[in-house]
Amino acid sequence: MSVSELFPRNYALTATLMFTGLRFCHASALKWEDLDEARGVLHIRRKQRWGHVGPVSRRKRAPAEYPLHPQLAEILKAHRWQLVGEQAPGLGEGWMFPSRDGELRRPSSLWHAWQRCLKEIGVTRRFTVHGLRRTFNDLSRRANIDAMVTRSLTGHVTERMQEHYSTIGLDEQRLAVAGVVRLLTAESGDRSGDRDPKTKTPTL
Repeated sequence: MSVSELFPRNYALTATLMFTGLRFCHASALKWEDLDEARGVLHIRRKQRWGHVGPVSRRKRAPAEYPLHPQLAEILKAHRWQLVGEQAPGLGEGWMFPSRDGELRRPSSLWHAWQRCLKEIGVTRRFTVHGLRRTFNDLSRRANIDAMVTRSLTGHVTERMQEHYSTIGLDEQRLAVAGVVRLLTAESGDRSGDRDPKTKTPTL
């Protein structure tokens, strides 16, 4: 049985974290209105922590627009159909990744599924959900992506550097994400339950 079948509510959120390198506070606060399928982008408009929603902060930045990889787009499409089919709580409020009771997710909500997946693929070292963000950065380096482009995607931008980063186009970011995803899926052959042998990263 695939990861998406075992943990359907966790799969799409985990895939989003893995394919984007976004912080949990930003990814878990996404709404369906933030998904622009025509342009292939996600709009990062808010963050949430412990259910408290606010704007993206200067301390924890994120790009206003994030390029959506086609593979992630398909995962989100299937996830949306599942929520609609279940008439899941939280759907009426527009949340992309609501909890079972319709509230916003906390990192701990992934704990059970995360630990089971790590055990299944033989990862014994400590590897947290936030590790997906660090892995995104590592794979960006291995894909020879310009560090400036990577930082524009992950939000590692200071006030002083903001003007410099504003010259990076969405097309450059899209190519960067595609490079990361190629590495992410190269060793697994897109098979659920495998991992990248170099980074020990669970793949989808």
